[in-house]
Amino acid sequence: MGLTGNLIKNNKGFTLMELVVTTAIMGTLAAVAVPKFAEQQEEAKVRTTLVNISIIGQTMSTDFQNRLTRQGMNEAKFSAPINSPIILANDSTDIITTRLIRQMEPIPVSPYNDMPYVFTLIRDGEVKYIPVPGSVNIDYTGPKFTIHDPNDPINLIMEFSP
Repeated sequence: MGLTGNLIKNNKGFTLMELVVTTAIMGTLAAVAVPKFAEQQEEAKVRTTLVNISIIGQTMSTDFQNRLTRQGMNEAKFSAPINSPIILANDSTDIITTRLIRQMEPIPVSPYNDMPYVFTLIRDGEVKYIPVPGSVNIDYTGPKFTIHDPNDPINLIMEFSP
């Protein structure tokens, strides 16, 4: 066995240089990947919020139009209790809530805190979404919805009507 056998027996692990280089590469990859991953998570929350709000908005718009049609009313005559919370949960005290519950399964929850979205009627037929930190505002006047960042109310993220 001579020289070749001795080389194989003594080569039992990685050298310090190989470990340092591997650790440096892994650290560099982690430094690049972790911020991107966090950014993607935040973008996913924003997209989820917009989709959920769009679903809620379409449901509210449809419900609004159905009530106007059934009651033979126009938008100017429509009124709702002022300052009553609309919580998308098992709250049977508000007309919009109870109608929405039957139409929306499962009830969307905020990706920021895993709680149902909370809305407040601030004037006749106008609904305001109460945001959690990092989320968006929704304003609903009649059948028209506007969605905007609470820190930048002028620039709309989304606007739609039924």
